[in-house]
Amino acid sequence: MATRKPEEHCSFYTVSHTDLPSGRKGKHHAMLLKVLQDLEHLSEGRAIRIPLADYSGSIADIRSAIHRATVKQKLEIATSSDDEFFYVWKPRHPQG
Repeated sequence: MATRKPEEHCSFYTVSHTDLPSGRKGKHHAMLLKVLQDLEHLSEGRAIRIPLADYSGSIADIRSAIHRATVKQKLEIATSSDDEFFYVWKPRHPQG
């Protein structure tokens, strides 16, 4: 990624946008990969239990990150939490 001195009207160095990384790896990226893998193999009636102490950020931050990742993968999930854990599962759909 080649940088150039600032253009006359810019305060910062500039780079070509084609050299920029695509996608986003936020601070919860490793956890999200594990959650998505676990959801793929999760048995009906089971939930993934994620210890909140292992991850920085609030429950809302973790819920948002998981929600964004599952929407992107077109996975329907349900979530819950208590003081120690965040839970994720695939909801049951009534047979009909």
